[in-house]
Amino acid sequence: QVDAAFAGWSATRVDERARLLRHLADRLEDKTPLLMSLCVKEAGKTIADSIAEIREAVDFCRYYADQGEALFDAQPELGESLYKAKGTVLCISPWNFPVAIFVGQIAAALVCGNTVIAKPAEQTNLVALAVVELMYGAGIPKSVVKCVPAKGALAGEVLVSDVRIKAVMFTGSTITARWIHRALAQREDSGVALIAETGGQNAMIVDSTALPEQVVDDVIQSGFQSAGQRCSALRVLFLQEDVADVIIDMIRGAMDEMNIGNPALISTDVGPVIDSTAKARLIDHLETIASRGGTNRMLHACKLPKSISSENGGNFFAPQLVEISDLGQLTQEVFGPVVHVIRFSAKNIDQVVEQINDSGFGLTLGVHSRIKTLTKAISERAHVGNVYVNRNMIGAIVGVQPFGGRGLSGTGPKAGGPDYLTRLVDENSPSSSARMLKAGVCRLDDGIELPGPTGESNRLTYEPKGDFVLIDQGANSDSCLHKAMLTLSFGNQVFWLTDSNLEETRARVESALSSGGLDQALISVHAIEQWPAFAQKQTVAGVIVECDHPLTKTVEQTLAERTGPLVSVITEQSARLMAPRLRWEKTITEDTTANGGNTSLMTLEQ
Repeated sequence: QVDAAFAGWSATRVDERARLLRHLADRLEDKTPLLMSLCVKEAGKTIADSIAEIREAVDFCRYYADQGEALFDAQPELGESLYKAKGTVLCISPWNFPVAIFVGQIAAALVCGNTVIAKPAEQTNLVALAVVELMYGAGIPKSVVKCVPAKGALAGEVLVSDVRIKAVMFTGSTITARWIHRALAQREDSGVALIAETGGQNAMIVDSTALPEQVVDDVIQSGFQSAGQRCSALRVLFLQEDVADVIIDMIRGAMDEMNIGNPALISTDVGPVIDSTAKARLIDHLETIASRGGTNRMLHACKLPKSISSENGGNFFAPQLVEISDLGQLTQEVFGPVVHVIRFSAKNIDQVVEQINDSGFGLTLGVHSRIKTLTKAISERAHVGNVYVNRNMIGAIVGVQPFGGRGLSGTGPKAGGPDYLTRLVDENSPSSSARMLKAGVCRLDDGIELPGPTGESNRLTYEPKGDFVLIDQGANSDSCLHKAMLTLSFGNQVFWLTDSNLEETRARVESALSSGGLDQALISVHAIEQWPAFAQKQTVAGVIVECDHPLTKTVEQTLAERTGPLVSVITEQSARLMAPRLRWEKTITEDTTANGGNTSLMTLEQ
């Protein structure tokens, strides 16, 4: 039914689609008490967390409505939009944000003219069904959005393999994201978009200059709010050894003040974990850590109230503070209220950042220090999607702190950011190579200043993704040249593979780069027969091919079998759609009051 509805919905004016999303935002606000009660009852969320989540869902609707209208705005020289909807999009959302992420995925797909099959988490089907009813009540046609409550594995096998699904939006585990990637590669068609937001091994680095009281507040919020069941939650606390004992003692005291219990009570700080399986995993993890001995030890555990006994305690799990010797002991994300402490010497702070980068995860990082040069250096060196300086690491705000990771933590683009919708559209007509570089793309050194409250700085920056393989097709050499130039302009390296004459190709490439003022040392030309060797290079961040290249399917299948981060094929033609796939986004959020306030206010003219 949603496939049949696509033609009519995609032909609907974008301003009408945006109007319906804004109406949905109003409906979500009106029905906050209903949704809040469902979040508490079904997901075990506290009242405060439930309200914040509904607010985020409202923000997603309004933000993507604005972004959709801007993206589909007619180009004066063309008389039509450059972009069109992809088709039917499969949205797979998690239980930890059953309203916000569920709504955000659907809203982004709908405003672009796509129809949606929404697969909510098994634990929160009632929340999802209530939200979909609100969508229908807001005027979104029933044939355009369908909610499919089902077992995850069964729904995945049926839906992901269906060629009528033209894009998949997924938030969940890295393991499941990898399975989806492989399943898409096995399909007969090519170029199915996958937006995957996965977990993280999120760390906070605290040096001796940090304000202890602020650190403690932010550790409690980041590690234990939502029972630690946020993908952005603090997992590893790196404490400089000079101040570690003092801060640990203060964290113990703060933990004892937390109220653990019924999430329906306004006084509750920490509710239950989602189910018995999640609780069992946390118990097993703590037993594993303890069995390793060495410096591993329990620093503090909250006491569950007497009303939650071992017999009827349900899924309550007491927040824990655990000391370990190194990050390597954590081989996967620990999804719950457990914060691991690692001590470090001031002289080894560079090695701390290397440890975090070497983990392969790259979602959030917290930094607490009043040394500006240090926070700047760590923020720039860290391979993560969101850096939070002198504040907590959770509660990213749509349009203010675009959220999403890199490496094992996701594919990008960031949710609630300016590039998100570009993965949900196709070019309306093939872009000529002459227009390739005329889309006003931000260079890496530009960045974007984002809005935010007084006393907080938010900036979206860009970083190179790494190495790209470009497979040419003789008839489209001009197009390949422009794609290579765009890729290089973001600081990446390009390996150009061709079945044409190597020397002639090198000469053509060098001439084009010379006239474009780009570094020729960052590109090399090789025979197409070397593809298998390049396919195994762990530094390869993507493969650029023409959409009709005969090797496209083979390349997709090869990349899907790799370990490590998900690497995909890039077939986009226009710079606006291609550019977000060539760079990592990094949001740096800083509490400027920690360094003496918002000094920019002092320069305002009277």
